[in-house]
Amino acid sequence: MSKIQSKSAEYSDNLKSEQIGIMNEVADKVRSAGRTVREFSDDTQEKVMELREAAESRLRANPLSTSAIIFASGIILGAILRRR
Repeated sequence: MSKIQSKSAEYSDNLKSEQIGIMNEVADKVRSAGRTVREFSDDTQEKVMELREAAESRLRANPLSTSAIIFASGIILGAILRRR
């Protein structure tokens, strides 16, 4: 009986060690995924800001053209919505 208990305790210890190892691997993967998501988010936010600044500078550089395009878009959109 003692031999069975000894083997059982050994298997239990091995199982606990494996569980801890798996939990550590999962935690590492989650941390890595979190870093990747943060990096992607930061890069995307930077690109959006760059695009916004570029659009603003183009609008400020050509205010007359911008106004004409917005006016024409409004007329076209109004005509489309009236037909429905």
